[in-house]
Amino acid sequence: MTDLVFTYGPLSAFLAEAAVKSFGPERVSAFTDKAELSAALNSKCSSKDIVLFKASRGMRLEEALNSLNEHFKQT
Repeated sequence: MTDLVFTYGPLSAFLAEAAVKSFGPERVSAFTDKAELSAALNSKCSSKDIVLFKASRGMRLEEALNSLNEHFKQT
């Protein structure tokens, strides 16, 4: 099992910096573009993975979740 950390938004860069200390830079990715985040999730996640989304409502991360769901429907 591989743990990966994806962060989204300008303030989440601080979370990504802290995560690098525990997970290493190869397993942490920070995004400021939602489309890039969605593309990374679609390429790195499988239908058997557990994915935790944590965000404020204003970040509208359901768009990334919907993209991931659509990706799995096609595979």
